[in-house]
Amino acid sequence: LSGVINIITKKTVPNSIAAETGSYGYNRQTISFQADKLSVTVARQKDGDTGQWGWQNKPNYTYTAFRGDTKDFLRWTWKISDKISFTHQYDQDDYWTDRVVIPASGPQRLQESTHIIDSTNRAFLEMQNGIVKSKLYYNGLVRDYSKPYLGSGASDLNTKTYAQTYGWDNQTNWKTPFAEYLLGLSWQKETYEVNDRRATQTPTNHNNVPLKQRDYYSVFGQITRPLSDTTKVIVGLRQEFIQQQGNLNNYSEFSPQIQFLFTPTNEQSWYINAARAFRMPKFSAMFGNSTLVSGNPDLIPESGYTYELGWKKIRKNDSLKLALFKMDYDNYTSWTNTGTTANPLYRAANSQFRNFGLEAEYSRALSKEWALNLGMTLSNPESNTYEPKTSKYSGWDLYGAKFQANVGLNYKKGKWSGAITAMFQGNREKSTDYPDGLSSLLTANLSLAYDFSPYTRLTLRVENLLDRNDILSSSSVSYPMLPRTYYLGLTQKF
Repeated sequence: LSGVINIITKKTVPNSIAAETGSYGYNRQTISFQADKLSVTVARQKDGDTGQWGWQNKPNYTYTAFRGDTKDFLRWTWKISDKISFTHQYDQDDYWTDRVVIPASGPQRLQESTHIIDSTNRAFLEMQNGIVKSKLYYNGLVRDYSKPYLGSGASDLNTKTYAQTYGWDNQTNWKTPFAEYLLGLSWQKETYEVNDRRATQTPTNHNNVPLKQRDYYSVFGQITRPLSDTTKVIVGLRQEFIQQQGNLNNYSEFSPQIQFLFTPTNEQSWYINAARAFRMPKFSAMFGNSTLVSGNPDLIPESGYTYELGWKKIRKNDSLKLALFKMDYDNYTSWTNTGTTANPLYRAANSQFRNFGLEAEYSRALSKEWALNLGMTLSNPESNTYEPKTSKYSGWDLYGAKFQANVGLNYKKGKWSGAITAMFQGNREKSTDYPDGLSSLLTANLSLAYDFSPYTRLTLRVENLLDRNDILSSSSVSYPMLPRTYYLGLTQKF
């Protein structure tokens, strides 16, 4: 993809403490403070045993239950100067899951119990010198994955995965009477390694993955040229070189983009956009292995084209946005079941993907207190997956919901504020557990807040307001929504 995305995080935080408690043993505590040029936020969250919610009593059904979760969070930012800042964020997620089997005959049994600890470090150093912006960044994940042998036929696992990404991104912007320009250079390295710690591993069952590495070298640019007082053209170009180690292929990819923007008035605009997309497969999809997933080292990069035609009209109290879009991808990464329905084993595979649809969004201020927003998408996402068992493509199948709608109603008056949001999906795709297609999904959430003072706020969240048992997932494992849950929180600022 051509173009640049800048993610701007807050450099300051409020001095505050917050606590929230809720259903299924949920509780969260947060502390944040600002000390001159240093800002710090610390949080801990615990989720209890959700049990076997959404239970479906049918033969040969495998159910996943979450048995508890602890999340720790730390983020700090040091604004070294007006032109230099450093941010570090640490997350640790420690959770257990059980897979329970309902056989065609006999009692249900615990097939496996999995314990996962994900530890993530993210850091970036941002610098600006005149019109030049630079960023050094690092993302590192360590996953501790263990699954003891329970005598149910499923083998044990005990692995530690190390995945890292670090790089350097530079860009500069300038303007002349002819056009506006953006030019950038970037480099990124990705590494991936898995160590199998089982004492009983053999050359045929081990899950060791020796160090995998790839480097991205990119040069990109964008020119914005006015053609008239109401029309401009935007051309983006990216040349990328990918070098991989370990007998993996190297790639050289050129990705162009062109957009025309027509603004006949200050309130409305038309645009048309066409772009080429390119993305390397994730190392985890190529080499990762777990209870349900088998890696595919033969994956090749995704590539394709996207097209969009849109119109927007934005006024003081309302806005309307419409867009037609089309997507065509080759070698799209999807997942196919190479096992059985009772004992699935999912493997990443290259597929063809296409989609054509219409998006619409409308928002309006109904009064000083009330505001409404509506959204809708009509499309036909389809995937033609390569099947390793037959060495053939499976044929075009639905790969997502054909219809999606969302609505939000917001309120604010005096010390009270609140919102109700709802999302509906209809005509959904098939899954392993639902070969005839997933049933419609409707989820609604409520949030309320009362400000006792400018420094003290009480909040109430209600998720799955309608207490439905719809299936949330859209592919391999079927996860139903939790029953209606409640969360009560208090925030105190200083």
